[in-house]
Amino acid sequence: MIDLQELKTEWPEYNRKLDEALTLNKLLLSKIQRQEARRSLRPLWTIRLWETNIWLVIIVALAVCIGAFWGHAAPTISAGVLLLFSLAGLIGAIGQLVLLRQLDYGAPILALQKKLERIRMHQLWFERLLLAMLPLYMAHVFFWTYLFFGIDLYQFGDQDWLQANIILTLILIPFTAWLLREMGKVHPRFRWIAALRRNLSHWQIEHALAKLDYLRKWEQQAH
Repeated sequence: MIDLQELKTEWPEYNRKLDEALTLNKLLLSKIQRQEARRSLRPLWTIRLWETNIWLVIIVALAVCIGAFWGHAAPTISAGVLLLFSLAGLIGAIGQLVLLRQLDYGAPILALQKKLERIRMHQLWFERLLLAMLPLYMAHVFFWTYLFFGIDLYQFGDQDWLQANIILTLILIPFTAWLLREMGKVHPRFRWIAALRRNLSHWQIEHALAKLDYLRKWEQQAH
């Protein structure tokens, strides 16, 4: 037979132990989810470090090429254009490393999610900046043709071919402006733009955000 008096006496102790167990489980889940979010971003660290080094090599090589090409306007200007976009890529990669370094995985979930979202938008902004080079594709053509074959296409190339590429460049300018505007939207109208936007934002950040979002919802339900 159940002793009601004994049960009443021990009930607060049972409640205390239950609360301790729930608190411990909550702390363990929070720690695991935060570690998962942190682990998800490790490949992004590696990618950004490699990008930084690659951009540095490209910038040095382009600076050398500008000196070597001096006297040939089109290849020199093309190398200069490529150098400017490479500098933008380097700044973007370093900026990402700084933002990743500033992440505090012990901060409140919502604050951490906002930081991750900021990193994603920062990355997307620089990716869009690099995509803005699309109408300037002739800079690549002039640069690589002179680098590998020593031919200045602007000076010795076929005039009809040059005019056709100028027309294509003019066509690409409004298309690129439209593409960049659409990619700036949270919900683009076209699936392929949404997919491109998602890929440029990097799956590592998406995965980390998903882990933290699960933890945030669990905490809300627990309260």
